[in-house]
Amino acid sequence: MVGLSYPPSVIDVLKNVDKCTFNVFALHEASGEHALKFIVYDLFTRYDLISHFKIPVSSLVAFIEALEVGYTKHTNPYHNLIHAADVTQTVHYFILRTGIVNLVKKIAFSTAAHFLLSDYGIIGCPLQSDYIDSF
Repeated sequence: MVGLSYPPSVIDVLKNVDKCTFNVFALHEASGEHALKFIVYDLFTRYDLISHFKIPVSSLVAFIEALEVGYTKHTNPYHNLIHAADVTQTVHYFILRTGIVNLVKKIAFSTAAHFLLSDYGIIGCPLQSDYIDSF
């Protein structure tokens, strides 16, 4: 697998990924409800993280697809794959606008990985906050 095949509608939406007005809902619709997969792959490609960290493309795509499945498992209306894609794009926007990306590629990678997983598995249950507070 050389990479993802981008539908023309996805390419069109991703032209605005560097803007604070980026429409993650348009990407979700254009991508057949795979906004997370396309935004992550696009940003990992832009930041040259795939080659820098020698990430097999098939492994990255499988990982992102597993995240998408996990984010849809609990049908949480907020902490879902659209939110994860939105947070990922927002972090990209601030990393890009502040110039941090030019200084620290490894931190950019770990930051992106963190925000990809930040809300994974949240089912919206009040008991979850009790679990988190126990640490």
